Amino acid sequence: MAETIEPTAEEHGAPEHLYTRTLGELYVTQGSLSRALKVFQYLHERDPVDLEIARRVEELEGRILTELESKKEVQRLGYDVVNQGSLGSDAGTPRVDANECQGEAESERPLIGDYFRGLLTWESRESS
Repeated sequence: MAETIEPTAEEHGAPEHLYTRTLGELYVTQGSLSRALKVFQYLHERDPVDLEIARRVEELEGRILTELESKKEVQRLGYDVVNQGSLGSDAGTPRVDANECQGEAESERPLIGDYFRGLLTWESRESS
């Protein structure tokens, strides 16, 4: 009796036998770059001569790397703010305590409740 091999499925993804360029591009448009990369890597293994697939693999690897670097930069800036109280680039900028000018800010700006009341009672010029 012949042994049957079931296609493997990625976590919440499509089975490999359904991997197509269209599925890869769909993952890209949905922002799931890692899934798209897996699809295109699979297709590249199947057809290493196809330059378009090879180019897409390189492009996706670059985009994923850029996103990871951006996340690391945001984490680093967050760490700086928490530990040093600044973003690092404004070292000479004088700081103002938010509590010092609280009275001024409240008197100059409308309250959020006023804003929403205005929205709820708004009438277009056409209906006036």
